[in-house]
This record gives sequence, C-alpha cells and structure tokens, in this order.
Amino acid sequence: MESEAGTSGTQGDFEKRRSELHFWRTELTRYRDWFFGNVPTLYKTPSPSQELCDTFGKDAQAPVRAWHVLHQVPKYLADLALAPGFLRGKVVLDLGSGPFPSAAGLGASQLLCLDALLLEYRESGYPSSWGAGIGFVAGMAESIPLARHSLDAVISVNALDHVDDIQQTVREIRRVLRPGGLLRFHLHYHAPTTCEPIVFTDEMVATLFSWAGGFHPCVATRQNFSTNLPEAESFRLWSNF
Repeated sequence: MESEAGTSGTQGDFEKRRSELHFWRTELTRYRDWFFGNVPTLYKTPSPSQELCDTFGKDAQAPVRAWHVLHQVPKYLADLALAPGFLRGKVVLDLGSGPFPSAAGLGASQLLCLDALLLEYRESGYPSSWGAGIGFVAGMAESIPLARHSLDAVISVNALDHVDDIQQTVREIRRVLRPGGLLRFHLHYHAPTTCEPIVFTDEMVATLFSWAGGFHPCVATRQNFSTNLPEAESFRLWSNF
C-alpha cells in the first residue's frame, strides 16, 4: 500500500524539510563508512565483520540494509520495550518512520510506514522495497491518508516531536485507530529545534491522549539504544498497554 501525498507550506516548513533531508542524506555516507569499517562504532552499534558484510551483498544499498537489520530493528524493539513478534498478526502504523521499516521486528501482518519525505528518501538512494507485508505511505501526520479505524496499532519512535501540529496529529491518530487499538510512543523531551519544534511535558501528553483508555508513562530515561542525552533532556515511553 502506498500513497504519494505532496506537502507545501511556509518558509519555516521548507527549512524543516531541508534540514531533515540533509540529515538523512548525510546518514547514507555514515552507513557506508560504518559498513566498511572506517567508523568502528556508529550510534553504539559496532561495525560488522567482513563475513557479516558479505551476507548483505555488494551493491550500493548493502550498507543501508545492514544498518536496518543490525541497528534499526533492535533499536525499535529496545526503545519500545517490546519483544520480537509482539504485534504479530496486526495492522500497524509507524508514524514518522523515516526511510526504514524499523518496526519490522514486531511481526505485524501489515506494517505501514508513514513519512512526509518518502519520495525524497528514494531519490537520495534509500531502498524502495523491503519485502512482503511492508508498505510505505508518503504523507503528513496531520492528514494520514488511511481509512478511519483501519489500524490495530499506532507506534512511533522519536518522531512526534517533528510534526507541525501535534493536536491535529493526535486527532488523526484517533481517527485511523480502531476502538480499543494499541498505542505506544517513544518521545523525546527537549527544547524546540528546526526539525523538532514540539516541546512535550507529561501533562501535555496525558491531556492529548486522554481519550485512549489506560494511556500512561512507562519509562523515563536519558539513554536509549543509540543515544545519551544531556541532563536537560529525557526520553519517555508512553503506552495504553
């Protein structure tokens, strides 16, 4: 399943998109350096052995595929504090996925990855196909191009602070999630930046998702799978299960 919804907006929106794209394009070079051993550790993940590298092939996208398997998938499982296969058989939306299907380890029967920059990721060199049961949706979180009550679960890792309108985003999450559906979000609490303008507090998050029965904070930390935060920032895991 795929949709190609374009976006337009203010100069601030343009700067935000440009900054996001610059980050992900720069990452491609970092993945290659990591893959070939020029960078021994990237975001706490050791460079793979030559034998392991060979299993990912020798084409230009091999470093990206290796990074997905060795970093992105275990990172999502760790940040969401879920076991492999936990969402097996469910239709799941990863909101703000970036160019990777990082939630693949959760075993969803259908994993939909929503990101506004999907087409730009592909043009930059990220893979366009990741296998059966995985689909990418190009669109904004404020206007999710999916049917009402079409999802069993909505997850997100370090992405909700990137949206333009958090209240509209939450309304859209409620619209596409079936009644009694699952929510689980790994949130970054910090001062506003160009790419991450939303400033979360516990009270704000609890109010936004007051409609989701049992929604609560699970974990608070300044470390996650790949990052150590300064004292003024933190990660929070929120969930209704």
